Amino acid sequence: MYADLPDAIQRVVREYLLANNFPAAKAIHDQWHKQQKQVKSSITTPWIRTLCTMPLHLQIIMAPAN
Repeated sequence: MYADLPDAIQRVVREYLLANNFPAAKAIHDQWHKQQKQVKSSITTPWIRTLCTMPLHLQIIMAPAN
């Protein structure tokens, strides 16, 4: 279900699956794919595209340190 997701999102989805929270895991998976489709055509930088398609709590974790 989550092999096509970035590693950080895979970890979150895996945690939900291990907790038997299948609706939340599917929601994160589906949300990422929906956002990926919306952003893909307008942003060309891979790092920005990946960051923009992540839920906010993952953006904070994945953002590069200044």
